[in-house]
This record gives sequence, structure tokens and C-alpha cells, in this order.
Amino acid sequence: MKKIYIDAKYFFLDLGRRIKNLWRWLPIIWNDKDYDDHFIFEVLKFKLKNTADYTEQREGFVGYEHEVARMRLCIKLIECIQEQHYCTEYLDYHTSTFEFVPIRDTDSCEMKSEIIEDNLDNYFKKYPLVYKRVVADFGSDSNRIRIAIHMGAENHRRAKQLLFDTLNKHIENWWE
Repeated sequence: MKKIYIDAKYFFLDLGRRIKNLWRWLPIIWNDKDYDDHFIFEVLKFKLKNTADYTEQREGFVGYEHEVARMRLCIKLIECIQEQHYCTEYLDYHTSTFEFVPIRDTDSCEMKSEIIEDNLDNYFKKYPLVYKRVVADFGSDSNRIRIAIHMGAENHRRAKQLLFDTLNKHIENWWE
């Protein structure tokens, strides 16, 4: 008879935990869409955040701090990937204005641009290895903006690679 009481006690504790878990996940599920990688990353980011918070709170094993730091790194990488941070980072170093000017005696327009600020050399210095790789692929005489755009795409690719390499190598350590 005692065993039935213990099982019932744990059943209700577990049921409460499961209901709390449903409530916590409700906003993620509610906003989920099946047509975009953004939402896959949202689910993964939410799960990693919950796991990092739980692991940090419990301090359940030696070296938990390193695993929590890796989880938080993955969360940061996911945010950078979702926001296309690396694809647009070069814009922090370059400012241009654009205007469309009608071409006389036609229905067409011509786009004219003016460079307001160009600090792309600082951007290139920030990622010297990526710069060398892109220049090797496109040539040093290529347009500076084109080099910067390709560097952003390469950094974006590298962020995804680091995320999934970190998950591949460490995810099985994230349990208690």
C-alpha cells in the first residue's frame, strides 16, 4: 500500500511540472511557423536558455560553468544568425546615400549613390583571415563593397558552423 502512495505522490508532482512546462512553452509554440528557419532557431534557443538556466541554478556537476558558457555561446550565435548580424555588419563601417533620378525623355530612372563615410579598412582589419580568403576568391581589384558583402556572408556561414560544431561536440554533456 505504501508503494502506491509514493507512486501517486510522484505522479502528481510530475503532472504539475508538465503543466508548468506546457505553460512556459506556450508562447514559443503559439508563435511557431513551419516555413522559416527563424522558428527552428527560436525553439532551439529557448531550449538552450532553459537548460543553461537550470544547469546554472543546480550546479549539479564539476565544470558546469564551462557547459553553461557554451550553451550561452550557442544562444548568442543563434541570435546573430537570426538577426543576420554578420551579413549587415559592414554597414557599420560604410554609409552611402542613394537616389533615383529620372532619365530625361524616358519612363526609367537611374540610381545614383554617394559615399558619405568609408571605414571599410577597419572592417577588413577586424577579420583579416576572412578578408584574405575573400580577396583570394574575387581578386584584390574587386569592389570594396562587394568584398565586404562576401565577408559578411562568410562570417554568417562560419557562425552557423561554430554553432553546430559546438552542439555536436558538447550537447551530450548537457545533462545532470
